[in-house]
Amino acid sequence: MAEWVITDHEIEASEKLLLQEGSHFADDAREVIRCWHSTDVAACPGSGKTTVLLAKLKLLADRMPLKNGAGICVLSHTNVAVDEIKARLSACADRLLGYPNFIGTIQSFVDRFVTMQYLRGQCKTGLQFVSTEEYGRYLYNLVWHDRSRYSPYNSLRYFIRNKYQKGSFPYANEEGYYQNITIGKDGIYHGNSKLAGFGSNSGKQFLQAKWDLLINKGILLYNDTYAYANDAIEALSEDYTDLFSKRFKYVFIDEYQDCDDGQRAALSKLFDERKCCVIRIGDSDQAIFNGQNDSVSDWIPQTGCMTVASSCRYSQEIADVLVPLRKSGDKIVSSVGTCGYRPVIIVFDKNNPECVVEEYVHQIISRGLNEPGKKHYAIGFRREASSGLAVGSYWNRFEATRNSRTEAKYWPVIDDICKELKRGKLYRAESITEQLVYRIFRELEVINPDTEKPFSHSAVYALLKNEFRDSYSDYIYQMCVLENVSRETVDGIIKSLIATLLNNEEAFGNLSDRFLDCNPQAENGKGKNLYSGQGVEIRFDTIHAVKGQTHSSTLYLETMYKNGSDLARILPLYGAGRKNTSPIYDYSRKLAYVAMSRPRHLLCVAMQSETYEKSNGVFDANWEIVDLRKETEV
Repeated sequence: MAEWVITDHEIEASEKLLLQEGSHFADDAREVIRCWHSTDVAACPGSGKTTVLLAKLKLLADRMPLKNGAGICVLSHTNVAVDEIKARLSACADRLLGYPNFIGTIQSFVDRFVTMQYLRGQCKTGLQFVSTEEYGRYLYNLVWHDRSRYSPYNSLRYFIRNKYQKGSFPYANEEGYYQNITIGKDGIYHGNSKLAGFGSNSGKQFLQAKWDLLINKGILLYNDTYAYANDAIEALSEDYTDLFSKRFKYVFIDEYQDCDDGQRAALSKLFDERKCCVIRIGDSDQAIFNGQNDSVSDWIPQTGCMTVASSCRYSQEIADVLVPLRKSGDKIVSSVGTCGYRPVIIVFDKNNPECVVEEYVHQIISRGLNEPGKKHYAIGFRREASSGLAVGSYWNRFEATRNSRTEAKYWPVIDDICKELKRGKLYRAESITEQLVYRIFRELEVINPDTEKPFSHSAVYALLKNEFRDSYSDYIYQMCVLENVSRETVDGIIKSLIATLLNNEEAFGNLSDRFLDCNPQAENGKGKNLYSGQGVEIRFDTIHAVKGQTHSSTLYLETMYKNGSDLARILPLYGAGRKNTSPIYDYSRKLAYVAMSRPRHLLCVAMQSETYEKSNGVFDANWEIVDLRKETEV
């Protein structure tokens, strides 16, 4: 496939559109923009890889329609690319987001083009998605339908009953236990506890029962589509997979490091990089979503891969303290240069972690970063813990668990639905929708004609699944196939659903301003976990929640996990102690790397005295040390 020649004029036009005035793409970023052959791109945090990708998409949009009616495919784990295109490439959004292109999540792509086609071909009846509660009911009834010793589910039936009777579970009956049995990579699980391996009779019969429900009744959970994805892909003929390489001539896979082995194998089969341009973009040091699963191998970019090693986010002072956390140890060059001050380690007595926040505020103010609109975050790995440090240890008003959606206001719940749709988690979006319908019924004081009392949650569920089954499924399907997920589109579907359920087009208008909050653009959850003091607002959150974000300043909070501290585990990388190769140590390295690469201006790290004492002064050269222990001892 011949590569296009990208002129300096085209790159300069992209800079004017996408970068701040006077800013330019670094040389390595320009090389990536000019590349139109299959390759890996290793990009450091803050390198502007999303902007580089947008520049390539703009160049493609300028050249559409492509030869032979081909399109482009942009895949990630969220729909961030869609949002960025709408916001920053609005002039060519229609060309990029319409047919024959696909821009969305990996799971939604595989579901739409592969898994759903495969499953429909296997079923003897129409395919229908159900909730976990309803699925558990179907599964229980199937297993217990034939109670003889000749039943194909005889071993499974008594195995599960034995587990249920021996355990202590918050279920009204055994049917509830079935609702929480899931498929893992090596067997069947109840919650986090493994029940049986796939090689056991019970494991085999459980898989057979799920297949029986799918084939004969068309019953399926949304999250089971992922479990069948590998089977669906394996069943594809080479002629069929060739169609993907013909339709999508340019394929971009963002955040590739967060793909597990199965996703990588699937994408490799779907897109032949010898027949189309496949560009994988990521940073293996930021692979935090696979946890400590040592069965998932780290992505290692191919030899001779392209790199974007310069960061336009943070200063050279921050870049230098990030280098020890990189597996390669490669230097990061900051395109913004030095700022004149070092990152800060705030040392505190472990019995007084709450003193850290006030010092963080002081650091923000002393550097003149307390201007309106600046984003300041305090983040850590563990939201809460039964013992030891957690994010909540540093601020006693931190809410470790989110508000129940049955108590939340309308727009934050709409945001939750959008979030799950963008992540491709369709079953979660459906579950949240069900809860929202119940909340709306409660707000409108809708009376159940059968009981002459307000609708209970179970009554709303029965209404959706029985009387309005077909129309409710249609509305859920409308959400699942949205090309452009937004508050407005989801809001419109919910309003139509409520009008159908109540047979009243005006019903939604009777909701109170308090519930609707009168402001659809209000930030989801604003005010919650938001510390305010001396004119500075600091949002508390987890490292996972802020991955991909840029802050004005970030405070990384030391937390405890599995009888150890995440900061203590990275000390050997800075020269204090012997390195450990176990998964939890490597995971702590990645967490620290993601957390400490968020800020544009100021990086602070909260470190308890015990950890600091173990460091033996290795931080003193590149960090400013603020010791609060003296104050706590007075």
